[in-house]
Amino acid sequence: MKFFFFAGLLGCVALSVQAQQTGTSALFRYDIDFVRCSNAMLTSDNAAGLYKLPTLKMSVAQLSMLKSDGGFVNYYQSDNSRSWAALTESYYRLNDRTVFYGKVEYQDFTGKNMSGSVFLDPYLYPFDITEMTTENAGKKNSETYNLVGAVGYELSRKIVVGAKADYKSANYAKFKDLRHTNSFLDFTLTPGIIFRPNAKIDVGLNWFYRKSVEGMLFKMYGTTDRQYTSLISFGGFYGRTELFGEDGYTDSNGNPAVNTFNGLSAQLTLRPSADWNWYNNVSYKTFDGYYGRRSTTTPVYSEHNGSTTAFETVISHPTALHRHDLKATFISENVANFENIYRKENRPGNRTEIVYFGNTEALNRHIIKANVEYIGNLFVKDYSSRWLLRAGCDFYNRQQTATVFPYYRKQDFSSLTARLSAQRRIDSRRNVYHITFAANYGTGWSGLSQSNGAAIDGLYTTPSENEYEPKRSDALLQHEYEYFTAPRIGAVAGFGFTRLLSNNLKAYTNITYSFTNALNVKYLNSTAQQISVAVGCAFATN
Repeated sequence: MKFFFFAGLLGCVALSVQAQQTGTSALFRYDIDFVRCSNAMLTSDNAAGLYKLPTLKMSVAQLSMLKSDGGFVNYYQSDNSRSWAALTESYYRLNDRTVFYGKVEYQDFTGKNMSGSVFLDPYLYPFDITEMTTENAGKKNSETYNLVGAVGYELSRKIVVGAKADYKSANYAKFKDLRHTNSFLDFTLTPGIIFRPNAKIDVGLNWFYRKSVEGMLFKMYGTTDRQYTSLISFGGFYGRTELFGEDGYTDSNGNPAVNTFNGLSAQLTLRPSADWNWYNNVSYKTFDGYYGRRSTTTPVYSEHNGSTTAFETVISHPTALHRHDLKATFISENVANFENIYRKENRPGNRTEIVYFGNTEALNRHIIKANVEYIGNLFVKDYSSRWLLRAGCDFYNRQQTATVFPYYRKQDFSSLTARLSAQRRIDSRRNVYHITFAANYGTGWSGLSQSNGAAIDGLYTTPSENEYEPKRSDALLQHEYEYFTAPRIGAVAGFGFTRLLSNNLKAYTNITYSFTNALNVKYLNSTAQQISVAVGCAFATN
C-alpha cells in the first residue's frame, strides 16, 4: 500500500514539474488557497463547479510536521503527540471545457498517554467503546492515506457535468493492553450537474454517496491473570461494562462498525452584477449503520439511522483591488441508535444460530452546528492578496438522551468560539514573506438545571429487582464536558518565506505556533500548544 501510494505521489510531482516547465509567465505570487476560495463552487461537493477555475494550472507538493503538547485536549486525544504528512495537490485546466483536480496525502500520527475511545473518530458513531480507567493509557499510532480525484466537463454552453471520488484508508493501533488494532476504509462519490440558463444564474444538483467501515480487533499480550474492562457507552459515557474475553462488543474475533450515507445537494448561484456573487447550497442526507457481523452465527449488536440537513450561503464582492466574502453555514443532525435483543441457540449439527427478538432505543441525539465568517482579501494581485483578514464565530449544541431502560442520562450543552486573524504578505524581489497573527476566545454552557451541568440521570419508571443499574464513567463525562465548555483564550503566530526559483516554480516554508489557555478548569490541565513546520514547492502556469 505504501509503495503504490508514494509511487502515485512522485508521479503527481513529476506531472507538476512537467507542467511548470511549459509556462512562460511569472506567477510566483499565485496562492492555491486563494484560488480555491475564490469561488464557492470550487469547494462544493458538486465537482461540476470546477469549471469556475481560472485559466491556469496549479500544483503543490508539501511535507509538514506537527508537535502538540498540553493537557487541554479531548478525552480521546493525546497530551503529547507528533505527526508528519506528505501531500501533493493539483488543479489542472486541460482546455476550455475540461478541468481536473487531484490530491494524494499520507499522514503518520503517534500519541502518548492515550486511552478513552477505541475508535479513530468517536464522533462518527452514535455509541462509543471506552476504557473505564486511564491506568492503562499508552502509545497509539495511526497511518492515513487519502486519494481524491475530480473532473468537471462542459457539455455545452448551458450544461456542465462532473464527478468527485474521495478514498481514505487508515490503520490505528494501541500498544498497551488492552490493545486494539483498527482498519478504516472510507469512500465518497459525488456526481453532479450544473445548468446555466443565462450568464447570471447557475443551478446545480449532485448526489452524495459515502460508506465507511472500521474493523477492530482486541488483543492482550501482557499477563493473563489481569482483567480489562471496557465501557459500552450509549451516550454521555453511560451504558454497561464488558470484560475482555467474553462475547460482546469487544469480542476478540473482531467486529466492524459500518456507516452508509446517501443524499442530494442543490446549488443556486446568482450574479446580479459583475462585482457581486451569491452562492447557496442546500443538502439533505440520510444515513444508517450497524456494529457487528451480519451472519446467522454472529450477532449485530446495535443498529442506527439518522439524517442531516445543511444550508450554506456565501456572498462575494470582488472589486479591482479587493475581495470580500461573507459565509454562513447551518447544520442540523438527528440520529437514533438501537441495541438488538438476541439469543444464541444451538441447532442440529453442533451449529449456533442468532435469533433476534427486537431492539430497544439506546440513544436519541440532536446536534446543531452554525458558523458565520467574514474573509477580506485586500490589494489582490496575481491570485494572491497583500492582506488576508478573517473574523468568524462557531456555535455547537448537542442534546441527547442515552437509555438503559428504565434508566436514562440526558445531556444538553453548547459551545461558542469567536476568532480573528490577520496575515500580511511582503514582497521583496524574488522573495515573499508572510506574517500571521490570530486570536480566539471560546466558552460554553449547559442547558440543564443541574449544578454540574454535564448530565442529568433519571428513571422512566421504578426498576424491577432483576434490572441492573447502568455503568458510567463520570471522569470521562466531566473531561469531555469541560473541554467543550470551559472558557479559553488562544493565540496564533505564523511566519512564511517563499523563494521564486523560476518564472513558474517557487519553494516555501511556513512555521506556525499556537497556544491555548483554559480558565477555571477542574478536570483538565489548563494549557495546550502546537508548533507546525511545512516545506514545499508550488507550480503555476497559465
